[in-house]
Amino acid sequence: METRFFAEGDTPIHTTPEWYATIERAPHLDQPEHRPRLLRAAEFTRDAISRGCDTVSDLGAGDGGLLYLIRDEPVSAWGYDLIPANIEGARERGVEVYLMDGFGDGALIGECVVATETLEHLIDPHGTLRRLPDRARFIVASSPNGETWAQRYEFHTWGWDMPGYAALFTGAGWKVVRHEAIPGFQVLLASR
Repeated sequence: METRFFAEGDTPIHTTPEWYATIERAPHLDQPEHRPRLLRAAEFTRDAISRGCDTVSDLGAGDGGLLYLIRDEPVSAWGYDLIPANIEGARERGVEVYLMDGFGDGALIGECVVATETLEHLIDPHGTLRRLPDRARFIVASSPNGETWAQRYEFHTWGWDMPGYAALFTGAGWKVVRHEAIPGFQVLLASR
């Protein structure tokens, strides 16, 4: 199941770069509820690396937690985020995260794209997945598992259960390689 949490044609304020400019740092790696999903996402990213990816771009990197977890891998890895406080946090972790929209013009996309806790914030996650450049051969993504109108984070625009999340990717031309539930979340690895 897939649920849209906004009306067709609306642009919720929390989907704009201006809104993100005022948000506090999101140290997900250090938060007990987020750490397990980041560890699994790092595992899935290592799986993509083992399949021949030389570059990893994290398109909603936060303060660089996932990039920190894969820092010893033999790849070039970087990220993007819209929250200025996250950029400072990434510097503290010793990883490269740039202040810009990872899905926007000018963002360099790696062979493995990471989009953890990101797609549910977009207006058009379906089109975004279809528009990723061909050089993006793998994607690692995570999202809350089974958000509904009654139980959701107020700044999410979409929610999926596991079959709905898989359908999001397959509908955009991706093949699901791995897809697992982590308490409260789901983590997915897909290929082209």
